[in-house]
Amino acid sequence: MKRLFIAFVLLFFGVEAFAEIVDILGDVEAPKNSTRSYIARTSAYDPNYLYNWSISGGTRVWNSSGSEIEVKWGSDTYGHVRVHCIVQYQPNRTCDGELTVHLVDGVATVITTSPFGELCMAEPNVLERYIPSCSK
Repeated sequence: MKRLFIAFVLLFFGVEAFAEIVDILGDVEAPKNSTRSYIARTSAYDPNYLYNWSISGGTRVWNSSGSEIEVKWGSDTYGHVRVHCIVQYQPNRTCDGELTVHLVDGVATVITTSPFGELCMAEPNVLERYIPSCSK
């Protein structure tokens, strides 16, 4: 009961009792020069969140200044997706997140010549036991 009272007092006086948390969802491994989508998922739903994205190792392809972004990765070994979010009418409610993406050689595209033809991956892959690499 005492903890509930303290949390209520802190909330009543505008002191945040709980921290805002954001996770960036998306591929942590992507082919170099590929395009991938990423989504910011906050710990609390609030339609007044504003998102400020920054990218290193790639360029922003699409961003509605909302919780989703599309990134075209470059040819570096690693890239980073960062987001700073803030609740529009409560500037003390902020959160920051970062995702490191390992950029690998190859093209992550499954190729098939016909619905009944050869199925292969055009990159060295960990699924080679199930899907063979394409012959060159």
